[in-house]
Amino acid sequence: MKLEEGKLLKKIKKLQQTADSYNDIGLEEAARLYAAKVQELLIQNKLNMSDVDRAILDSEDPFGEEKGQNEDMTEGRRLLWAERLAGVISRSHFCNIILNTSEGSIIFVGRDSDREVAIYMFVYLSRIMGNALSMERNKLKVAERAMFKAWKAGENPTVVNGDYKNKGFKLAFYTGFIDAIKNRYENQKKKHANSTALVRANNEVKEWMASQFDLVPVRASKRRTHQNDLGRSLGNMHGQNVNLSTQGVKSDCKQQGLIR
Repeated sequence: MKLEEGKLLKKIKKLQQTADSYNDIGLEEAARLYAAKVQELLIQNKLNMSDVDRAILDSEDPFGEEKGQNEDMTEGRRLLWAERLAGVISRSHFCNIILNTSEGSIIFVGRDSDREVAIYMFVYLSRIMGNALSMERNKLKVAERAMFKAWKAGENPTVVNGDYKNKGFKLAFYTGFIDAIKNRYENQKKKHANSTALVRANNEVKEWMASQFDLVPVRASKRRTHQNDLGRSLGNMHGQNVNLSTQGVKSDCKQQGLIR
């Protein structure tokens, strides 16, 4: 947006805000004068107020892209669970993702304020999920050792589920955790968000991506599933209890909650 255009748009916006303020306090004549000036400028420049609002937002909070990285991601290696978690989080924070298959990296695309929150939540939830997995495995190991001691002492111990040793435990745990996060985000959207605003915000991201990138469809990683009910249930429990607040993002962040 050129400097002159930016000044014009901000002038129109300020006039409209003044008109609204006068109208709110009952000064209808003053409100009409300012509203008439707004209409005059809009007609002269072939604009409408939605054009003004969108242009100002684009200048103050532009679209961009940035790599999201967690501790498990390494160059050239794709992680299905990381891609899925990034997809869930990005869509819930008005962003989208691009997969760089040659690097094994995930690129978050969206407005600066939304993208900052999405990347923060991706790193934060990845770390929480990994720590929770380690904690549950350690608890099961301790319980198993206690069970063995009780058995040697001739007692009748409670049998510990040994599924945590199986290869599928980690993936099932991550699947349960991400499923819970996805459901919680969807419930928050239904409860707080205007569906029209959500669709518009998501379409804006897609339109910007289409204008900036020559995107080629990426074949999804082959989904590996393991029937490990213990891992899935424990992961789901932690996903249900994890804090989804974005207050940890720097204090001047424009979006402090899930929904604007």
